[in-house]
Amino acid sequence: MNQLKRSAIRTDAVGRPASPVDAFTLIELLVVIALIAILAALLLPALAGAKAQAKATKCRSNLRQIGLALGMYTSDFDRYPAYEFPLQSGQVSWDAALEPYLKCSWENRGIQCPSYSGPLSTTSSMGGSSYGYNVYGASPKNYIELGLGDPNNTGPVRQSQVLAPSDMIAIADSQVFFEAENWDLSQPYQPVFFPGWAGMDSLECVSLPVSSHPRRHGRDYNVVYCDGHVFAFDPLRLFDPKYTAAEWNSDHEPHSEMWVSIWMGPTE
Repeated sequence: MNQLKRSAIRTDAVGRPASPVDAFTLIELLVVIALIAILAALLLPALAGAKAQAKATKCRSNLRQIGLALGMYTSDFDRYPAYEFPLQSGQVSWDAALEPYLKCSWENRGIQCPSYSGPLSTTSSMGGSSYGYNVYGASPKNYIELGLGDPNNTGPVRQSQVLAPSDMIAIADSQVFFEAENWDLSQPYQPVFFPGWAGMDSLECVSLPVSSHPRRHGRDYNVVYCDGHVFAFDPLRLFDPKYTAAEWNSDHEPHSEMWVSIWMGPTE
């Protein structure tokens, strides 16, 4: 019996008695793995949300800087920068006009929305921008001078023409690039997508499909007004003249007679 007991004692490689080892059972290991998976599932959305919130905060900070640059420009010239497209000799686009006040190139990612990954252009050459300028107001395809961009070259928009600067949209997160010249009102609206999608450097206050303004900051777009303050807007309301037309127009009137009706087909 003693011989059987001795032979049951575990030994190491050189024959010495091995010390007892406490080990996890398979069930215990599975429980630990399950707990780690649950904690990861709880923490990852919170971390992703924190990252998105940090980008939204940086975007608002950028727009405040751009709003200050716009304020300094209008103070120096008593007018808002024009939207020039296509550029003619001697003309400067609205974004390039602000560069001296921003102290950096418009193509510098540091001044752009951090949630935007599309291409950038500094000359209003339809090459893409993370921010768009209120060019037309709430009458984009009637070309009435209600926005800031002077699209008809009829004369610059003076500071005094903006009756409610604290309630007039100046610059905001850009919509998706589309080919406005080829609109066919008998067909559903279709944006023209670039690799990774490109943002327009002009804004359109027109009800468009959700695909034309992908949400970068959860559910909101960031907007800077003519007085420099920044506000977050649901894009479905921001670009719908029924809700915001007066905030797009320099005379602070909705001008519903100027709104554009586009049959867009099914939206996302």
